[in-house]
Amino acid sequence: MSYLEFSKKHSEAIIAILLFLFIFIAYDTYVDYISSAGSIHIFTEVMLLITTFAFFVTTLRKYIAKSEDRSNELVQLKREYKDVKQKLSHYKKDIHEFLKINFIEWKLTKSEKDIALLLFKGCTGKEISEIRTTNYQTVRTQISSIYRKAKVKNHNQFMATLMEDLL
Repeated sequence: MSYLEFSKKHSEAIIAILLFLFIFIAYDTYVDYISSAGSIHIFTEVMLLITTFAFFVTTLRKYIAKSEDRSNELVQLKREYKDVKQKLSHYKKDIHEFLKINFIEWKLTKSEKDIALLLFKGCTGKEISEIRTTNYQTVRTQISSIYRKAKVKNHNQFMATLMEDLL
């Protein structure tokens, strides 16, 4: 980070201070000129005025350029986010299609398909019974039926079977 690179907040403060200095020095130079101050004194103040103005312009240009860079980065990030979101949407559809194919192969009923999807999403039997407003024992029976049809013994094997085929 060079001496002219600051955070946005600090850059704005520096620009305001430089503008204030420029105005103050310009006013002081004008007053000294009117009151017939010495030419060396006025020359010194004019040089200070020019230096302050140059530093003000340089800092302002860097601030504007950095703001444009940030704006361009934001636009690029928004594009990338949109692309990732679109890809995730496609992957989600692909996963849903994959699950649908497995559920058909296992000959699951409509209720079993719904429960299998919730199991895949990580829900427990108790959570599934609450979501579906179904008796917990009924859900347990349906989960057992799903495992039997999928030829697995438990949730871990169920997930492993799906993940193995998915990957």
